[in-house]
Amino acid sequence: MICVRCGTQNFEGDGVCMSCGAVLPRIPEGLTLPQQKRGHLATLEAACLDLKEAIISPDEFLQVLSGIGNKVEASLVTLREMERTPFSDPELEALIDEEYGSALRGAEMMLEALAEMVRYIENTEEGSTLCLDEGLQLASQATDILNHSIDVGQEVNRVLGMRGSHHTESFA
Repeated sequence: MICVRCGTQNFEGDGVCMSCGAVLPRIPEGLTLPQQKRGHLATLEAACLDLKEAIISPDEFLQVLSGIGNKVEASLVTLREMERTPFSDPELEALIDEEYGSALRGAEMMLEALAEMVRYIENTEEGSTLCLDEGLQLASQATDILNHSIDVGQEVNRVLGMRGSHHTESFA
């Protein structure tokens, strides 16, 4: 996992950063790398532009979509398999529910965006880029939702840090 405070790569499963001691996020890094908050969106924007300008082939474009899709699907599996241990504090419980829900919604929306872009390849008509544009719009919205999840997770970490607890304790 990547530390949201200092950017240090930590070992999977670590609860705190080995460099700065910050509580590590529990959302899979494929969704929330802090230095790449726009990572998938920036990649998609560049690939769409390259496709429109015939710099890459449709097959190469599909490879980009597939690579991103595989990462997002793996993150969704991880999120869905997490077992939650509820907090007794209703405020923290609400924040954690919001963080988790945002991560799920953002990942699902990113998959919808990728599917929309695949439709462009499957139904290419001369000059029609509507599916690409709609896919990018969905990817942008998904990125906003995922960034919100990061922000909520940082707030949870801040509150728990003030109490001397660890964010990772919310999952079994």
